Amino acid sequence: MKIDKRQTLVVFLTSLTLILHSIVTPGRAYAGDLNVQGFKVSWSDPLYKPNSISRFAFNYSNGTGGRLLNAIIIISDKYGQILARDSVVGVNAGVSGTWNLQISATTFEGKVEPFEIKLSIKDYNENTRELTGRVNFLPIPNSAVSASPAPTASISAQATPVPTVTVTAKPDPGPTVYVTNPADIVLQDLVSSLKSQVSLLEKRLKKICATRPKPRGC
Repeated sequence: MKIDKRQTLVVFLTSLTLILHSIVTPGRAYAGDLNVQGFKVSWSDPLYKPNSISRFAFNYSNGTGGRLLNAIIIISDKYGQILARDSVVGVNAGVSGTWNLQISATTFEGKVEPFEIKLSIKDYNENTRELTGRVNFLPIPNSAVSASPAPTASISAQATPVPTVTVTAKPDPGPTVYVTNPADIVLQDLVSSLKSQVSLLEKRLKKICATRPKPRGC
């Protein structure tokens, strides 16, 4: 089988480019909205800490004009302790969706405010862009509603007063929190596959360049 040496070199250089170190550009944004070169994330501000488990919606849209390898969102406290994270892989231009982050009341235990949200996007050239903002979690307001006793009738026999009724609203329990992110496994498999391809191409290139006369481009 005849091997096109020029095509092999092009594939080899392209594979090497995919595993180069990323270029990171940190930044800041206002709470409620993050925008990294057209990739936008928005959420309600403020959010409220759950009594049990709650789901928080973070809407995203890819307005970068190109397809992204992945986009990752991470919420952490002052010392970097993670409350929640999620990601999406292979984001086409113009695509929008929602990250529904599930956080339990126990997750906030031991966490120190202020809470930060970080958005990270990566393109197919392994270039990474990041932006960090503030996300506000407040205690749920007191929702107790009290009913006063009804007035007694003016009759000879005194009527028994109606007892006070207190109604406390409680949020519905949410679904179980999953710590393991399936997208992380997909990324690990992608990196392993690329490393294997690069190793194979290096061996082929050495074999091609070892022939006499030496091919052009070696």
